[in-house]
Amino acid sequence: MIKLYRDGSSSSVVLISSILFNGLSQILYLKQYFRGIVLMLLEALMIYFAPFFTQSIVGLFTLEGSVNSASILINGIVSILLIGLYVAIYIHYIKAAMMDYDFYCKTGAYANGNQTLLESIQSSFVVWGIAPTVALVGFLVIVPLLFAILAAFTNLSAPANIAPGRSFNWVGFDNFVAMFGGQLSWSSAFVRVFLWTIVFAILSTALSYIGGLVLAYILHHNNFKFRPFVQTVLMLPYAIPAVISMLVWRTLLNGSFGVVNRTLMSWGFISEPISWLSDPFMAKVTCILISVWAGFSYFMLLLLTSLNTISPAIYDAAAVDGATRGQTIRRVIIPLLLKRTVPFIVLGFTQNLNNFTSIFFLTEGNPALENTTITSAGGTDTLITWIYNLTFNVMKFNYASVIIVVLCVILIPISIWQFRKTNIYREGR
Repeated sequence: MIKLYRDGSSSSVVLISSILFNGLSQILYLKQYFRGIVLMLLEALMIYFAPFFTQSIVGLFTLEGSVNSASILINGIVSILLIGLYVAIYIHYIKAAMMDYDFYCKTGAYANGNQTLLESIQSSFVVWGIAPTVALVGFLVIVPLLFAILAAFTNLSAPANIAPGRSFNWVGFDNFVAMFGGQLSWSSAFVRVFLWTIVFAILSTALSYIGGLVLAYILHHNNFKFRPFVQTVLMLPYAIPAVISMLVWRTLLNGSFGVVNRTLMSWGFISEPISWLSDPFMAKVTCILISVWAGFSYFMLLLLTSLNTISPAIYDAAAVDGATRGQTIRRVIIPLLLKRTVPFIVLGFTQNLNNFTSIFFLTEGNPALENTTITSAGGTDTLITWIYNLTFNVMKFNYASVIIVVLCVILIPISIWQFRKTNIYREGR
C-alpha cells in the first residue's frame, strides 16, 4: 500500500486515483479493500455495458433501431436511470475517499480500515436492505411513469403506430396543442372532463368530511345503548370493497328495473323513473352522492378518534366564557379538528382526483355526449377514467399521456406538500 502523508499533501493523489477508477484510492491508500473491490467491479460492469447504454441513449433521441420504438424508448429510459444512479454513487465515494483521508490526517487512523469482510457487509446492511425496494420502485413505478410522460411527445396511437412492426416518432408538443386548443373536439372534451374532475374531487371530499364530522360528533356526545352497533354499521361502506359497492349501486339505480325507482314509485314519491345514471346532470350528482356514501365513514372514524383526544376542560372553559354549544363547535372544536386532519383532507382530495372505482364501476363514464365517439370522454368521465378509455378503447396513448402529464403537474406538488406536513418528514429532518 502506498504511504499517505498526514499534512494533507496526499489529497490530490487520493482525489485523482478516485476519479481515474472508482475504488482505487480505497484499495491503494485507505485500506478499505472490500469497498474498493466492489466499487471497481461496479465500474468495470458499467464499462462493459457502455456500448448498450450508448446505443440505447442514441436510439432514445431518434426512436430508430433494429427493435420496435417502444423497446427503444424503454431501453433509453432504463439506461439514463442506471447511468444517473451510477454517477451519484461515483461522486459519493469520491467524496467519501476525501473524507476518509481527512479523518486519517486528523487521527492517524484509517476509517474502517481494519474491518473484516463480515463487518463491512454488516455496516452496509441498510444499503443492501433497501436496495431491492428501490429497484422495484424504479422499474415498476418510475420507468412506466417516464414512459407515459415521454409518450405524450410522440404519435403513439392507433391504427398507424400501434400494429406490430410499426414505429412511432417524436412530434414535440403537437399532442398538447391538439388537446389544449388545436382540435375543438379534443380541447372541449378536456376542459369539460378536467372541470368535472376538480368539482367531483372537491365536493366528494368536502361532503364526506362534513358528513363524517356530524356523525362523529353525534356518536361522541351521545353514549346510547346501541352505539357500538350503530358505529359498526356506519363503518360498513368503508369496509366493503368499493368495486362490489359500486356494482350493487349500479343495479339499484338502474332506470328500468332498479329497486330505488320501483320503491319510490310504489310509495308515490315519483310518478316516473328517475334517470339516475343516464341523464348527464343526474349521473354527476349520483356519482358524488355515492362517493360520499363510500367515504364518509373514513372521516367519521378519523374525527371520532380526534374528538376523543380533546380534553373536556375545553368545553368547560368555553361554557365559562359564555359560549353556546354552537359557538364552541364553530370556534373551538372545528378549528382544532381541522388543524389535526388537514393532511388527511388533502389525501382524500388527491384520492378522489384519482378515484377510478367510483366512476368506472358505477357509470363507466356514461352517458355518452356529442363528442364521445371521437374522444371517448363520457358525461361522467374523470381524468383517470378517460385515460383508461383512451388507452384500452381507442388506443390513443399519446393523448392519454398528455392527461397523465396534467395529473402529475397537479398531484406531485400536492403530495410533496402533504408529506412535508407529516411527522415522518419532521423527524427525518
